[in-house]
Amino acid sequence: MSFCSTVKSELRNIPPVCGECDGYLSQGKAFLSQNDFHGDIPIRDCCLSSFFRGAFIACGNISDPEREYHLEFKASSQRSAEEFADLMSESGFGFKTVKRMDRYAVYIKESEQIEDILTMIGAVKSSMDLMETKIVKDVRNNINRKTNCETANIGRTVDAAAKQVENIKLISRRMGLECLPERLRTAARLRLDNPEASLNELAALPQNNLSKSGLYHRLNKISQIAGGLG
Repeated sequence: MSFCSTVKSELRNIPPVCGECDGYLSQGKAFLSQNDFHGDIPIRDCCLSSFFRGAFIACGNISDPEREYHLEFKASSQRSAEEFADLMSESGFGFKTVKRMDRYAVYIKESEQIEDILTMIGAVKSSMDLMETKIVKDVRNNINRKTNCETANIGRTVDAAAKQVENIKLISRRMGLECLPERLRTAARLRLDNPEASLNELAALPQNNLSKSGLYHRLNKISQIAGGLG
């Protein structure tokens, strides 16, 4: 069963709160299919909820929150769409209208407002399900972003280390490492002995007596020398 079908199933099982709720439920079902609305707008909260509930059962649709946050009502005319959007605006919801073929849609995409609308029309369980889905998605997205960032950092570290090893080997072939000053020669040998280590890992090695900054500057100097060799 789709998320939209689940919401409508929940709404159909809500009993009326007062004697007028059923009447407003029927008015809500008919509102968006009419060009002109001549009924009374409900004043009681329970009747207003029934009115919007009827509109959703008859003409509403909500996307699966796993894919996107989108709730809309389909209307037969621009006038009914705009009047309905105004009614929702008076209740604190920022709906927009759009024409699609020969029909109109009144829609909203903000997840928090969708949650509030579902709660207002009585689909409390569906609202909670949407919130839970959103939390899971946010956690999953944060994990993915962190993983992607870490993967990118690892890739940059590996590439930098490989380039440093390549430069050191070039110097070794062209002029020999013995031609380097002792401070650079020590850094070069440390890199050759640990070709895949990050700069942090190199700096933490017991045989190293340089800071991370000092090691970086010496390896960078080696790269400059290699660059001069072509």
